[in-house]
Amino acid sequence: MKQFIIAILLLLVGLTAYAANNPTDAVSWYKFESGALTTDSQGSNTLFMTGTVDANTADYQEGAASAFFSGGSNYFTQADLDIFADGDSNDFTVTCWVLPRDTAATRTIWEQYDIAGDQRGFKVQHDASGNIVAYAGYNGGAEYDTYNPSGITLADDTWSFLAVTFTDVNDGYTFYEYDGSAHWADGVLDEPIHHSTDDFQIGVAGTIQLFNGCIDEMIIWNKTLTRDELDQVRQGTYGAADESSGDLVIVLK
Repeated sequence: MKQFIIAILLLLVGLTAYAANNPTDAVSWYKFESGALTTDSQGSNTLFMTGTVDANTADYQEGAASAFFSGGSNYFTQADLDIFADGDSNDFTVTCWVLPRDTAATRTIWEQYDIAGDQRGFKVQHDASGNIVAYAGYNGGAEYDTYNPSGITLADDTWSFLAVTFTDVNDGYTFYEYDGSAHWADGVLDEPIHHSTDDFQIGVAGTIQLFNGCIDEMIIWNKTLTRDELDQVRQGTYGAADESSGDLVIVLK
């Protein structure tokens, strides 16, 4: 009854209620809001901006803006953020919304992966056909394997939710992409992953393969989320307050 009354009141006064992620167990949470593109809303890993990454207030998935990368020398770096820092384990989960504008070229979404210093860890990019490709370093970061998760593909000017998880105990990974339909791909790395000490980067691999398009709501955990939890993140309900508790988020339309 309480929810019904609230819904009627919201309709009368022109307000909207919605659930929102609240990942208090995450390492970092980048909402990419206007005026706060580099802000970590969960931890203390403020991003360093190279060039100018713009806030796109017209095209976004969460909040009121996304980060727009022009395909030029504009990207984010964080030297202290370590996706592998789960004690003795290398478990991680990285989720975000992605809207590419040039899938005719190979472009990087995020990485902790250094070729020059033989600190290859993990890199996620789309190839020149829009297919997601992952690179995993091993042998101290000196070597790498390439993985092409089946059915995980991005399309120009289309928002996709993209999640990647890794479980150290069995070297298993999961890719989840949602563009209106859910696409899952599970597998096992051929070699134990290398705990890279390289900087974490968004929208670039070193200084090349620069991303062209928008990225929104990137969240990073030093643990492996389940399939159900990944879908909660996509729906914006991960860690969100239960309506029955009386906690409700309300925004002006």
